Amino acid sequence: NDKSFLVYGTTREKRSYETNNVDYHFITEEEFKNIPKEDLIESREYNLLENKTVHYFTKIDYFNESSNIICTASPYQFESYKRWIYNFNKNNDLLNYNLNMIRIDVDLKNRLMRAINRSSGSDDMIYEACRRTINEKREFDDASNRIPELKASISDRMKNVFLVDNNLIAPSYTR
Repeated sequence: NDKSFLVYGTTREKRSYETNNVDYHFITEEEFKNIPKEDLIESREYNLLENKTVHYFTKIDYFNESSNIICTASPYQFESYKRWIYNFNKNNDLLNYNLNMIRIDVDLKNRLMRAINRSSGSDDMIYEACRRTINEKREFDDASNRIPELKASISDRMKNVFLVDNNLIAPSYTR
């Protein structure tokens, strides 16, 4: 397991090509409910088809397992990580994390088409790709109002933010 990549936790079912503790830390819904709140940096809940709910989350232990962390994070996760690091440093616990963001601007049509092309093509998977794309758009639009680093007008002036346009090839990290 490459300790440079942050591995998130989830309560969703493992897909056939995924490996536990490499792609995600897969746990049951019951195990998730038993995680003490103070052990979580962030968690998100998603409603899938047939009223099924899954959780994705980051435990403090997951950060401690990693070094030089590279991760794909939503704006909500970025805010949570920033707040968590700030709270430690405010209390003089001094976490040595240098949080950087690469913001990739991708229009809605391209995001949706990429998600559909990655899916298996079943109606459920296409529905899921649409649901995720719409939720992500809402989250990114909302977050742009709260997180200064996400505003294109100032992103290029901030040292810890790298703006990558939709038409450029973004750096990709693979495990």
